Parts: sequence; structure tokens; C-alpha cells
Amino acid sequence: MEPFVDFGLFEIIVALGLSAIASRVYAHRLLRVLFPIVSLAAPVVLLFLAPTERLRWIAALVLATTLVNLSLVIAVLQKGEIPRLTFNTHRHRSVPPAVVPGHPPSVPKP
Repeated sequence: MEPFVDFGLFEIIVALGLSAIASRVYAHRLLRVLFPIVSLAAPVVLLFLAPTERLRWIAALVLATTLVNLSLVIAVLQKGEIPRLTFNTHRHRSVPPAVVPGHPPSVPKP
């Protein structure tokens, strides 16, 4: 069997198609409300209808990822921009170099 090398062309076409569909869906007010509700209801229904414990755990995982995705979609729909996740990082203070025996310590200039 020979591999079909397309260099990701079909993936790009599919991604462009999905983005075009999503922009049309979220352009309509009714669909903008209906799609998040359906995407939340489907994993909840699966959670209760799953016949085995393993399928319930999979449905719970799908529900968790759906909640994360919905929080982003709802934030974008409300504000019109994607919220940024920022972390409080401590800035590193410049530490003077170690004092080498036999050399005078370097003093920072004011």
C-alpha cells in the first residue's frame, strides 16, 4: 500500500471548512444559543445512559472538556475577544556574581 502524501492539504481544507461553518453558525442568534446547549446536553445524557462504568468515566471526561470549551465560547460570545490566561511570574532580581577570592567584589554603578 502506497502512502498518499498530500503535505497536510486535506487537513487545511477541512480546518478552513469547519471555520467557515462555525462562523455561519455563530452569526445566527438562535444557533448561537442552541449549539452550546446541545453540546452540553449530549455528554450529560451520555453520562446517565452509559451502560458500563468505563463508559460513564469517558462521558464524565467528555463533559469536563465540554465545560472548558463552553466557558471559552461563551466568553468569546459575550466579549468578542478570546480571554488571555496570565500567570503571575516573579521577576528574578539580578544577583551579583559570586566573590572570587583574590579579586575585589564588583559593585554595581548607580
